[in-house]
Amino acid sequence: MRAVDAIRWCRNSLRACAPCLLALLLCPVPARAEDQTLILQRLRQQLQALEAADAGHKALAEAMARDFIPIPGRAYRMSKYAVTFAQWDACVAAGGCNGFRPDDAGWGREQRPVINVSWDDTQAFIAWLNAQTGKRYRLPTEDEWEHAARAGTTTAYYWGNEIGVNHANCDGCATQWRNPQTSPVGSFPANPFGLFDMLGNVWQWTSDCWEGDCGRRVLRGGAWFEDPEHLRVTTRDWTATSGRGRIIGFRLVEER
Repeated sequence: MRAVDAIRWCRNSLRACAPCLLALLLCPVPARAEDQTLILQRLRQQLQALEAADAGHKALAEAMARDFIPIPGRAYRMSKYAVTFAQWDACVAAGGCNGFRPDDAGWGREQRPVINVSWDDTQAFIAWLNAQTGKRYRLPTEDEWEHAARAGTTTAYYWGNEIGVNHANCDGCATQWRNPQTSPVGSFPANPFGLFDMLGNVWQWTSDCWEGDCGRRVLRGGAWFEDPEHLRVTTRDWTATSGRGRIIGFRLVEER
């Protein structure tokens, strides 16, 4: 096959074949037809591997989409869990999230909530997830977050007015995870709407600006490092949109 035929084959493939074209441009064209055939076979194998990886990343994104549940009385769905390291790492592996791989503080990745991500970082993840699924995900507003966190309750926490035992991960929450580090998502009972870890574990970014300053965004929910007072449903905090930390993560809503 001639080089021009190889280029045409690449263009007609399921994925834009920049690596293939680059290889054709950089490598000298062999004189023997069998050598040309060998190169094209290798290019096909590379492309197939890329397509298989893309399919895996898309499958993970679609699996994540199944974790969104409807919120009673509202026209949006919310993820049952905070975004995990496994989900973030899939974004990076697929070429998204600006290639940023946040540090896990040595606590492990996989099903732990992703940490050390700024508000700006979350926007890159959202863009990737929307592109993978064709849906419209975003950060929740403060109002959406609080409605979902309360889940119809009127108490300080969605389980009552006392912090109690084994309800959340915080400094003073009386659990195996208290203070040293994050816990895997879903380690504690869900709230009445079926949402896990709405209080404790990691602060959650919202879309709202802090008192009109959009260089700062509102955080809700408290974190593993905080005392029980900071886990009250009404507690608010903020960080600059570029700020990252071991106590900050996020979850998403889906517009319907």
